[in-house]
Amino acid sequence: KGIRGISQLDVLHARELGLVIKLLAVGRWDDGELEIRVHPVMIPESHMLAKVNGVYNAIHVIGDFVGSTLYYGKGAGMLPTGSAVVSDIAAIARHLAKGDMYEIPPLGYPLEAFQDAVIRDAKEGRGVYYLRMKTVDRPGVLSKISGILGEKGISLASVMQKGEGEEPVDIVM
Repeated sequence: KGIRGISQLDVLHARELGLVIKLLAVGRWDDGELEIRVHPVMIPESHMLAKVNGVYNAIHVIGDFVGSTLYYGKGAGMLPTGSAVVSDIAAIARHLAKGDMYEIPPLGYPLEAFQDAVIRDAKEGRGVYYLRMKTVDRPGVLSKISGILGEKGISLASVMQKGEGEEPVDIVM
């Protein structure tokens, strides 16, 4: 899921909550299942990834023994992209010249290690979500919304209402 649905208003609400919005690719091995997704994520301004901007990319890895680590460097823009493309072309040419089509498998594991992996359905993902809706500020509206979410097993950590009166107001959960 890309960032097209993110508005300036979402960015402002995130900032008010001490968060920033980043487009993240997430991969997690959990109980024999592989969870993979790309989507916008709100992360605390104090998190290492919140400070990655411009032409820089980062990979945040959480290891069993080392904890949190970050690999950071240029990964976008004209020169880094050009360098990556030339590097890929050179690697392909080297392999063709040697008659060798072998590539290093992802994570250094043989590809066979992932053949039986179960890919977790994205709809089964659990987590913390941001919900913004417009509604008229009338008694009972917020109660109805909370009731519907509660019936679906959704718990609310916080609720913020922006504005008041007959004009539609933003409710952020």
